[in-house]
Amino acid sequence: MHIRSSLAVLACLGLLVTHVARAAADPDIAEQKHARCEDAGPMIEITACMHRELEESDARVDLVYTLLRNALARPDGLVSAQRAWQAYRDAQCTFENEGLEGGSAQPFSADLCRTRLAERRIVELEQVIPCNGCVEFKPEYDKAKAGKAFTLPPRAPGRPARR
Repeated sequence: MHIRSSLAVLACLGLLVTHVARAAADPDIAEQKHARCEDAGPMIEITACMHRELEESDARVDLVYTLLRNALARPDGLVSAQRAWQAYRDAQCTFENEGLEGGSAQPFSADLCRTRLAERRIVELEQVIPCNGCVEFKPEYDKAKAGKAFTLPPRAPGRPARR
């Protein structure tokens, strides 16, 4: 019986390492968005561009979070973690932009910070997989038995792909 449990844990760890390696190989989407906006023209257009990119990243975080929350057998931990992450994101970006308060670059820089953290959060949420004794998915979402992780719909057309 002990050997079975050990094998299940090793299989889950193997899946986790595969997902971490895949995420690390992805290009930095926030930097791609930043570069796209840098070429938008005057500062007002650059700022508007970055805000649109933030809205897209926030929408993706919301989508991934909602799908994952609905797939979990016990989503309370995820709900608490998401609330804490949102508070962290806001506090961190306020801190990072204190010196720019009132300047024309402040909105752009704050949106870039939030975009960067949102893109990281997407990767974190996408890496949640069922495993023995950890995260428990509802049976209809538990693809671990088939050797697959929780999957999400692809990104919007024209946006960098996650996987």
